[in-house]
Amino acid sequence: MTEKQADNKLISQSFKSVLALLSGNTVATAIGFLIYPLLTRIYTSEDFGVYSIFTSLCGVLTLLANAEYHNAVLLPKEKEDSAACVHLSTISTTMVCAMAGLVSIFVYLFADSSINKIGETILLIAPYIFLCALWNVLNSWYTKNAEFNKIAIFQTTQATSISLFKIIFGYIKIAFCGMSVATVIGQFIALIHNVLSSLPQLKPLRFFDWENCKKNAVRYAKFPLLSLPRSFVNYVSGNLPFFLLPFYFSNDNIGYFSLAIALAFRPINILSTSLYQVFFQKSAQNVNDKQPIMPFFKKFSRTTLSVAIPLLTIIYFITPSLVNILLGDGWEQTSEFVRMMLPWLATSLLVAPICYFTDLFLRQRVGLLIEILHFLARLASLCYGIYVKDFNVAISLYCIANVVMILINYGWLFFIVKKYDNNLKANIEN
Repeated sequence: MTEKQADNKLISQSFKSVLALLSGNTVATAIGFLIYPLLTRIYTSEDFGVYSIFTSLCGVLTLLANAEYHNAVLLPKEKEDSAACVHLSTISTTMVCAMAGLVSIFVYLFADSSINKIGETILLIAPYIFLCALWNVLNSWYTKNAEFNKIAIFQTTQATSISLFKIIFGYIKIAFCGMSVATVIGQFIALIHNVLSSLPQLKPLRFFDWENCKKNAVRYAKFPLLSLPRSFVNYVSGNLPFFLLPFYFSNDNIGYFSLAIALAFRPINILSTSLYQVFFQKSAQNVNDKQPIMPFFKKFSRTTLSVAIPLLTIIYFITPSLVNILLGDGWEQTSEFVRMMLPWLATSLLVAPICYFTDLFLRQRVGLLIEILHFLARLASLCYGIYVKDFNVAISLYCIANVVMILINYGWLFFIVKKYDNNLKANIEN
């Protein structure tokens, strides 16, 4: 099979899978955007700030809970080995959630109130990371087996449930942050529905083989040892404004910025995640079949840039009017933040769907180094903003740091894909 034929086959096989995921993602995104005009009228910018801190904390703890074994699920040829990776991730999840629950209770009851920026909402952290970590590993299992319709159904159920409860809790003004409680309940409903409707697909996971777990724990040791630190650094640096800035600026500023992130990155993240899952599965299959990848890499890059640049240029000019219509009065600062993020959005579209190549080719050491440099660049940008006591300066420099480091990461991905194809070509010629 020629390189062009292999590339066309990869894209053809991926199209239906991407379409299945995007159907669920599109519905989920539409639901999320449709309720923003309601949410911004029943919740304050401070509520959005608390919610962002909560989800950021849960996100980083979810990474620790999965120990990155959920990404290893995609790599083995045998289902028994993939199931062992699922079990390893589940064991790690249970341990981390138990510790998180104890720490949350301690901080809420005994710690200085200045440490806890989200009040009683901190008690929701352990159950939420448990639900999220379980879904991550199930998501990988479905991706491994090309059950993308299961993922799409989950996304739709989750978005509908969370949105409904956010509106209800916003009106009744419960003690906890209403958006946080709604997110936990919505995640629970979607997960239970998914499991009960997927029992045949999950049947191989019922059989626990401790010896096989130990074997695969060693086989994929780079995931918790190297991929996890890389993902941890990536997530912490990506959410650094929500971890660092609340100690120097008000939750109102955090709320405006968090809403800008949601408006700008939700569509991008959903598209990127859909492409990432499908491309990872198909690329892993191509590597196992010893097929080239560079033709796909180049075509994806050209297509992405040809669409992203003109689209984001248009968005720059319509953002103020769009934000005013969608959110109402008092949210003008959000539109300014969205404009700052547009170059960051473009580079994210270019790299996020294909960043799995570092894991696919087991080049996690360099990947970790790049993430550390990315973290330091983000930290420096925010620290300068804190130094000059200007929230807008901190965010604008943060966006610039992201653009520069994402482009460096793109160069690294291009290099390792090119090296793989060259080695493949050399082996065929020999």
